[in-house]
Amino acid sequence: MELKQDVNGKEVKFLLGLYSLGKIREKYNVEVSELVQKIQLSPTGFLVDIIYDCHSLLCELDGVPVSITKRDFILYLDGNKEEFNSPNGLISSFIKHLHKELFGDFPIIPEDSEDVEEQKDEKKN
Repeated sequence: MELKQDVNGKEVKFLLGLYSLGKIREKYNVEVSELVQKIQLSPTGFLVDIIYDCHSLLCELDGVPVSITKRDFILYLDGNKEEFNSPNGLISSFIKHLHKELFGDFPIIPEDSEDVEEQKDEKKN
């Protein structure tokens, strides 16, 4: 999947798929579960690195230089907080697509959802 984002007037593209996930796992020497854990622990650090890696990988595959430096990308995100906070922002969109690549179309289920279902069943009885 290719994501696009206007960054300071430039269209920046990001490749998110099995190839990029494999390359990211190699680069950071992590398993999928560790990758997810690192993202959860540092969404404003590690996740931003991964997003930028997805841009770099796409540019490498296309044989073109990166269209934005990592520094400029981080400055853009710092100056546009809605990219972090908005449900339609780059970070949210990236996380949704990352989840789909990792887990398919299965919904994100909270850990305590089983407890909620048990409580509902108890109330019925």
